[in-house]
Amino acid sequence: LEATDGAVTNAFEVCDARTGETLSPEDAKRLEKALVQALRAPAARAVLFEVDDQLPRLDAFFGLPAGGSRPPSLPAARGALLGSPFRVFEARDLGRVLVFRGELDLEQSEEDGTSLASTASEALDCCRQRLEKVSAPGAVGRWECFLIDGASGQNLLVLLPLEDLEEVLAPPFDQIVAFFFCLGAAALIAQASAPTNFGSGPAVGALILSIFGAGELNRRAVASSYGVRFGLPLLLPSPALGTFGACSRALTPVPDAAARFDIALSALVAALLASLILILVGVLTPPEGRECAWVNPGIFPNLLQQLVYSSAESHGAFCPTPPDAAARGAVPVDPALVAGCFGALATALNALPLGRLDGASIAAAIPWASIRENFLPGTALVILGSATLSSDADGLFPLVLVFAFVNLFIRPQLSPELVLRDNVTKLEDVPRLLASLVLTCVALTLLLPIDLSSVLFSGSTLSPALQ
Repeated sequence: LEATDGAVTNAFEVCDARTGETLSPEDAKRLEKALVQALRAPAARAVLFEVDDQLPRLDAFFGLPAGGSRPPSLPAARGALLGSPFRVFEARDLGRVLVFRGELDLEQSEEDGTSLASTASEALDCCRQRLEKVSAPGAVGRWECFLIDGASGQNLLVLLPLEDLEEVLAPPFDQIVAFFFCLGAAALIAQASAPTNFGSGPAVGALILSIFGAGELNRRAVASSYGVRFGLPLLLPSPALGTFGACSRALTPVPDAAARFDIALSALVAALLASLILILVGVLTPPEGRECAWVNPGIFPNLLQQLVYSSAESHGAFCPTPPDAAARGAVPVDPALVAGCFGALATALNALPLGRLDGASIAAAIPWASIRENFLPGTALVILGSATLSSDADGLFPLVLVFAFVNLFIRPQLSPELVLRDNVTKLEDVPRLLASLVLTCVALTLLLPIDLSSVLFSGSTLSPALQ
């Protein structure tokens, strides 16, 4: 700037035109961000339309923050991708993000004839390593490549700063405080949901928590094998079951749909097996010398109700008088069996192909879109609705209402949708398809409001409420 007296300065202030006052550093940064976004908005908006929620809406798409790390120059990046598994047709520089339009070519090979990559995940690693070589010093490990299924039908290779993505994936709350708060709430409610006599056997609440503890440990073991980090599991309290299970927030991207499937499957199968083991222990253990837990059968769908009534028949002679804390209509059952039934019900709900439940990740293995997106979710809603309106399941209706509220409004805030590196490769293998169908059928069967024994065979049901 040059003043009228000839003085020259290279400094200036950003002022409010209405008041003439200098803007604070925070306001100046917000103004700079708005101006940069306005300048880059057309190009960034076109890319974000193509991405279509497959990646979070990062400030990096608008070149922000201005002082953040920068990708390699566009000519250098295009040169690095020559001969790579991704064939580039068009490239675009958004300031802190590079976007390449093209197609994946897994048949591309080295000079000696060896294949560069046999899978999309290996192709992404190959492209990232090539781009890191032409980046600024110290850029190794700071950038990540994503393969996007563009809305226009073409594939996109997106290079973005990993630190920006992990900042968005990180929870906006203290994980340790949230973990112990949810754990304490779930433990208190789980114990109160099926009260036991004072001084009796193992606490039902502890058994319920152990079921979902097994599921989350298995989830982390499988996630670790894929290089995915999860935050602490947060139990979702339920007024009837104690907990609807746990939700975990992924702190790093997931390789592909197969990894997402395996991670979800591992948690559901572990929880279901733990529930089955407790149910078998409760059924096979003689009632003599065992303490009883008192539970209202009306909170269970029909199949689990029959197990509860069957256990009540053998425990009635040994536990004739319910404690004062027992709910109205409660019956005496084995503590292990009632904990297993609670776990099976919560796991079945989480295995439904709805919303962001684990069941939705499992259903992704079904290749038929009409079945995956319409038939199965519709069937799940019909079964849930009919089960809650059943005359002998009076406690199930409020439970399902709370479950819907938790998963529609609370779960998305605690555990956002997983970010995949490879959004193009679909699940098409038969083993995962069979696992998906079997687990979905098991979940729907557990929630059926009818007595299967009366449908398949002649005879009366075990549930006295249905006789």
